[in-house]
Amino acid sequence: MRSSLNCLGAALVATMAWLGAVSAADAADAVGKVSRIRGEAVAVRGDTRVALSEGSPIEHLDRLETGSDTRLEITLLDDTKLTLGERAKVTVDTFVYDPGASKGEAVLQLVKGAMRFTTGKIGDMSNKNVSVRTTFATLAVRGTDFWAGPIDGTNGVLLLTGKVEVETKRGKALLDSPRNGVTVGSINRKPGKVRIWSDPKATRALDQTAF
Repeated sequence: MRSSLNCLGAALVATMAWLGAVSAADAADAVGKVSRIRGEAVAVRGDTRVALSEGSPIEHLDRLETGSDTRLEITLLDDTKLTLGERAKVTVDTFVYDPGASKGEAVLQLVKGAMRFTTGKIGDMSNKNVSVRTTFATLAVRGTDFWAGPIDGTNGVLLLTGKVEVETKRGKALLDSPRNGVTVGSINRKPGKVRIWSDPKATRALDQTAF
């Protein structure tokens, strides 16, 4: 009996050690976590769909998908915040955060829906690259809080702080003052004129990602 109990104890210790190793590996792979959620959202990892809840880890190359009437806020390791509206799809293509070398990189791909992006500590680094690729433009981010997504039958980008360069195959537009906004028909068209968005239009945009 004593021998059996010893074997069982050893097996339990080995199992707990294995589980601890798995947890440590998961933590090592994480580039951030879910900081707030309302509704249903998943992270697609290869062929696996992982249901998200507050505190869930977010990994490199995760494709985040939200359901109807959903809001999802992700906080990355440098305190960058990404907020998604309903029926959105965003992929974390690249995330590097090396404060010791003052080096950071964040590349996201917005496939569908609306998002709000607020740069964290990466924005203050000397060697940084932060960009968001959308279906209608590439956004070069410079220490910024901005919104992007569908608006009034087209697509748009609204700047809250910092600077964002909006580039398509036909041209560029620089947003460098708060409340600057631009509409973009498609990646194959030149961005519209940079304008101060009216309060109603800015509210329609921001409400899509507000909790």
